[in-house]
Amino acid sequence: MITRTLSKSFAPEQVFLGSILFVHFGVYVFNLVMGRLLGADLFADAALVLTLVMGIAFLGLTFQLTMAQVLPQLEEGRREHMIQLLGRRAILAGLVLGFAMIFFAGSLQNFFNAASPYTFVILGFGLPVYLFMCVSRGRQFAGNDLFGLSMSYGTELWSRLLLTLVLLLVAPWDPILILTLGMVLSFVLGLVPIRTRKDPFSAIAFPNLSEVKELNRFLALSLFAQLTQYFINQGDVFFVKHFATNLDASQFMAMKMVSQTIYFIGWGFVAYMLLRNLRQTVTMHERLDLLYRQLGIAAGVFSVLIVGASLFPQHIMNFMLGGAYLDISPLLWKYALGVSLFSLSNIIVYHFVAIRNYIPVVLSCNYGFLQLIFLSTICDTMEEIVNIQIICMAALLIFQIAYLMLFNRSE
Repeated sequence: MITRTLSKSFAPEQVFLGSILFVHFGVYVFNLVMGRLLGADLFADAALVLTLVMGIAFLGLTFQLTMAQVLPQLEEGRREHMIQLLGRRAILAGLVLGFAMIFFAGSLQNFFNAASPYTFVILGFGLPVYLFMCVSRGRQFAGNDLFGLSMSYGTELWSRLLLTLVLLLVAPWDPILILTLGMVLSFVLGLVPIRTRKDPFSAIAFPNLSEVKELNRFLALSLFAQLTQYFINQGDVFFVKHFATNLDASQFMAMKMVSQTIYFIGWGFVAYMLLRNLRQTVTMHERLDLLYRQLGIAAGVFSVLIVGASLFPQHIMNFMLGGAYLDISPLLWKYALGVSLFSLSNIIVYHFVAIRNYIPVVLSCNYGFLQLIFLSTICDTMEEIVNIQIICMAALLIFQIAYLMLFNRSE
């Protein structure tokens, strides 16, 4: 009913982009609500859970992009076989990684100074479900079923919000375990709007070796790209959670959470660009026009947010998370600057990923590792951590722009 109403009123692209922005807004609100409800004492552990779930989402995006990129290039009769093949790999990867997370739950608890190992156990059980869901979403994307894709995203997000809030209010359990359980249950409910045509474990025809080779190649390259982006953006969380006190970690996580406004807006630009660029009919000239337009608009929006963070840091922190996190507010504009530089670089990276050029991903990987080395060797205070990130992300953006100009000149 909702899908039919939307399809009559809006184009599929408008519904999808609106849902992406709506989902990102919902994720952001969810994170802020958790920060207020749990307080500074528990927020560091809560932020760790949210960061791990974001890692699962990046891993799932690998399968989703692979499906969206590979499927349109196949003949109609071969597509269902490839869907089943990728579905099997997603479930297998989820089972292996989930088992590893469950098996090493105690070690992960000690490394991240987490309150309970069961956080990692619960996430381990949810991994296969989420990765299979991402394969199904990739088929929807490739088939231009943007209404169904939007419904899947929305169901996952809002069921997560409602389930977690209800459980926090009525269940006498550890709040962090409730948060984690709400996340995993939302993975299951995200499958509800998805229509699965075949069991991924049913018999399939022997796949074409060239198709399998192409699938493996794109899957590996996409995985490298997603993990690189994830560790650049979230590596500081793991570093701070491991080395800092719980209170200092909570302050840092709060600053990061508020600054994620910029990152989520940046992902809206990336989603729109991927939606346009993954189509076979788009010319290189059209891709470049879209890239420059996205970069210009994003830079303008980010500049306004950075200025706001520099002028009203305490007001912003107090409004979004409460007075418990004001100590970190002077660094808010600096961290927002670092996130903005990374988000602009991210837009360039995914422009090249859409045309299967992974040199910018390699550049990002190098600067990501460089950032982690600096964080672990020369940073003793929160301000030094933020300054290092600004320097690394500024250098990365400069090199990405330089490569973009050289690539365009050669073309």
